[in-house]
Amino acid sequence: MLGVWGIKKEMGEFMVNSRVNRGKKIPECWKCRVDMELYEDEIDGVKFNTWRCPRCGESITTLPQLHELATKYREERKKMFKVTVSEWGGNVGIRIPRELAEKYSIDVGEKVLLLEEEQGIKMMPE
Repeated sequence: MLGVWGIKKEMGEFMVNSRVNRGKKIPECWKCRVDMELYEDEIDGVKFNTWRCPRCGESITTLPQLHELATKYREERKKMFKVTVSEWGGNVGIRIPRELAEKYSIDVGEKVLLLEEEQGIKMMPE
């Protein structure tokens, strides 16, 4: 069973055929004409599912997958705190919101470790 996942390439998007395998639609790569594979991708630390061609690496994200990403991203944004970086002498620093300090039992004068990670900086108790 073939279906259309987009609009023709000449219109700026791509036409992708799909077939049903075990009750699940599997899109076909518009370049290679091979079945795409479900792949877990990540944007700004938020993981979501998308389809990727095992041959050329081309990927497409369907509307349900995009909706899943948007929902997860909104949930992650709710957990974030916006702070301002200030200059303190020759260093820079941030103020930790009281809510986070209380939640993680961070007291004034306490020493912490900063760990450099790919997505940013992680703070841990010493």
